[in-house]
Amino acid sequence: MSGTGPLVVVVSAMSKVTDALVAVCRGIREGDDVSEALGALRSRHMDAVDGLAGNGPDAGADALLSDDEARALRDRIAGRFDEVAALAADRTALPDAARDDAILSAGEDLSAAMVAAAIRATGRPATWVDPRRLVRTDGRHGKAVPQHEAMRQQCALHLLPVVADGTVAVVGGFVGANEEGATTTLGRGGGDYTAALLGGAVDAQVVHIWTDVTGILSGDPRVVDGPRLLPEIGFEEAVELAYFGAKVIHPGAAVEAVTRRVPLRIRSTFEPGHDGTLVRQDLRGAAEIAAVAAKTGVILLKVRTRAWSMPYGFLARVFDVLGRHRTPVDLVAASHWTTAFTLDEAEELEAVVAELSEFAEVEVVRDLATVTVVGHGL
Repeated sequence: MSGTGPLVVVVSAMSKVTDALVAVCRGIREGDDVSEALGALRSRHMDAVDGLAGNGPDAGADALLSDDEARALRDRIAGRFDEVAALAADRTALPDAARDDAILSAGEDLSAAMVAAAIRATGRPATWVDPRRLVRTDGRHGKAVPQHEAMRQQCALHLLPVVADGTVAVVGGFVGANEEGATTTLGRGGGDYTAALLGGAVDAQVVHIWTDVTGILSGDPRVVDGPRLLPEIGFEEAVELAYFGAKVIHPGAAVEAVTRRVPLRIRSTFEPGHDGTLVRQDLRGAAEIAAVAAKTGVILLKVRTRAWSMPYGFLARVFDVLGRHRTPVDLVAASHWTTAFTLDEAEELEAVVAELSEFAEVEVVRDLATVTVVGHGL
């Protein structure tokens, strides 16, 4: 949705808050006392409200929030962290994965509430919309899979009526819910993914992804001298760059935009007047290199059929195992007897390797990197 029409704003948690909440979840699993960590997070959010109210560390600055708005936000913060503390105290209230999602969602929920209040302070109506009412997923916690048709229905009921009169809907990214209403999450970096999902669900004109860079560059400026800004790029190239190391856009967001044919514009919060990079469905041109990307923390998995087993159907059996364990694969090389593929270090491999070893020789090589050249018609 463009800035001149109905507007939906998807926000992430405050910087490093999700990391801190991940540490809290880990501490709960290990039986640690997490009260100090939760107290620090509560204080940080209270300080942010004080800053918006003009009486924080920068006292004397112009206040954005009225006393009533600030009081309501403080009550919300206190209540949310009381809920988290209760989950920490009763470790049996929810299964571990469900408890993790319930806790991790707090960062986005509170950030969205604060952003909505700040927008209202500028004179434009805005309201927080619970992402659990919009982002319908399956029941898998931690890396939930969106249910697109259900999302379209939920957005028609709970999002479009909100923005119809010009109210800005502020939604926390990364968070969803299953059919029973239990909180789920889409995986780290899921804010961009949520924006693309919602954009597709409401047939948005464009989804703007605001980052700390001007747009998509032809290479990582930390390792490539003088990379050029790409004013436009095709969806296919954007998907490849996202999967193979470019951190500007979430891979799920790129795929979602391709599927739903929603243009993406990558822009910088530090240069809001800059057009950034437009990711287009219809962009086709002469064969050329668009960009280069690198990704570290890569695992190479080599799977070789045993000499006494028949190679016919071997690859199908290998990928059946990967599919059932939901293990995403990047690069694949195959021969008559052997297949090798790369995947991210973060993936859990023990169960995959154990099942593959029942019919093949398996070798795992860690601490690798990939360098990918991306372009159209190469």
